[in-house]
Amino acid sequence: MVDLNHSSGEQITSTDVLLVCEDPVLIRKTRELFDLADKHRFSMAVSPHRQGVERARQIKPDLVILDVHFENSDPLNVVKFFRAELPELPLLLLSVDADAILAERALRAGANGFVVRDAIETDLLAATEYLLNGQSYASEEVMQEILRGMVESPQEASSLSIDLLSDREVVVFRFLGQGHTIREIADELDVNVKTVATHCKNIRKKLHLNSNKNLALAGTRWLETIRKNPMAEPETSRDVT
Repeated sequence: MVDLNHSSGEQITSTDVLLVCEDPVLIRKTRELFDLADKHRFSMAVSPHRQGVERARQIKPDLVILDVHFENSDPLNVVKFFRAELPELPLLLLSVDADAILAERALRAGANGFVVRDAIETDLLAATEYLLNGQSYASEEVMQEILRGMVESPQEASSLSIDLLSDREVVVFRFLGQGHTIREIADELDVNVKTVATHCKNIRKKLHLNSNKNLALAGTRWLETIRKNPMAEPETSRDVT
């Protein structure tokens, strides 16, 4: 773990914020935002999430900002790990994807806030204030999509809704959509191949897809739709060709 010094602003308050992140660009940008605001003491840990938990236990921050992404981990599992280890500590997630499904599940898993990386200049400090005051926070567009899903009628919902999937199945589905093989997914999630194969079988059944090839294609189309329109959940075809 590489620990960076507290931000250099002269005004130091009793509020201590810990960022757990491995991206030096994001670390620098986040530190600049907090230094400019000059309201909170800002400690940073560049580390895997398990070491981030240990750092949090050492310095006892008032808030943890956790950078999560799907490319090399299960972010929902990371949220659950942090919440189990630090049950009382406010937890703010930073995510590459403006994904309402991820946001809703992360909040259910124990996160207190959800901010998309592209919006940190406008949302990060506001989210910090909300969480430090005992409130929750999500960007307006993500929250509107979550609320829309809550009131949507069954007739309006896609017959292949991703909401049918468990948290772990969502992660596997996204890895498949990114082009990962079952073996690669097993390695990323630190589980055996049979476990991933079982997840694939269950996902195919829930989404009415007849092969892993069609499942991977459906995942790719879903991710493409999210990236083009983060607030839309696509209606995946039953027959992917």
